[in-house]
Amino acid sequence: MSPYNEDNTLDSSGYQGYHRSHHRSHIQDNQSEKIEVTIQGHTEESNSSQIEKKTKISLPWKHKGHILILSLILSIFSISVPCFTDFANNTQSQNLYIAKMFANGSLPYSDFFATGGFFYYLLVSLAFRLGSTLWLIPIQFLTYYLSGSYLYKTVMHMTNKKETATLISIIFYVTNGTLGFGGLYPIQFAMPFVLGAIFFLTRYFAGHSRDEAFILYGFAGTAGALFEARTLIFWILSLVTIFVYNLVNKHFARGFYQVLCIIFGNILVLYLCLYFILNLQITSDYINQVLVYNFTQLAVEKNDFLLTLVLLL
Repeated sequence: MSPYNEDNTLDSSGYQGYHRSHHRSHIQDNQSEKIEVTIQGHTEESNSSQIEKKTKISLPWKHKGHILILSLILSIFSISVPCFTDFANNTQSQNLYIAKMFANGSLPYSDFFATGGFFYYLLVSLAFRLGSTLWLIPIQFLTYYLSGSYLYKTVMHMTNKKETATLISIIFYVTNGTLGFGGLYPIQFAMPFVLGAIFFLTRYFAGHSRDEAFILYGFAGTAGALFEARTLIFWILSLVTIFVYNLVNKHFARGFYQVLCIIFGNILVLYLCLYFILNLQITSDYINQVLVYNFTQLAVEKNDFLLTLVLLL
């Protein structure tokens, strides 16, 4: 439609009609573009949600059952049960004695030589304060179950084979039942934090985890080290791996942000622990016995050292 008459003069009504039709077509084009962008946005959101659903590793009830049963068996056959206390070796007996004295007012590291983490003796001594070591059975059950669950999920995420994940989880429980018979080793209380961190790292390297989750990674690292100091070997190696990964992929800003998240997670645990250690004035003894001795001396119980080595590997 042209806004001019036959004599090439401008017609106002024709111009208005032309302007309205042109404006209407422009609006229709904008609406169609908005519809396309909306459709693409919904498509991307649906794709991302589908990816999250696919990468989410769930624990089937069938395999959850055998993890529950094995965790319960290991928890029952524990030296925390009075009828099995006589089967404790030197390390287990010493740890029980130190925790009992801690509950009665004595201090580990200053009054007694101790190599376990502060959280470990604090947890065991709490059972003595409650009147019986039987309180440790549900705690051990929880640590075994969480460790087995994280190990199963990690293997499933890496291999996508339920049979392989089940076999490795069974080997894990057999190792705890033989080398770690009787339980109450510091490394067994630290394993949920270590295996949980391994599961997180496998998801992170696959691009399925957010950077903010490094707060939990830092939390788990500090908590695990305060149960068993020798887990610091794993935490240092994992930090080096993360650094190299970010360096190769040129994730400099993300790497700096992850460091801040890790530090924040560390502070959440360290503040509580340092509050007690500094007030009890056992800082130097704790460093010498838990950190220096554990990494410079091999004069430890054979089974304890082998269990720590096998579980860390």
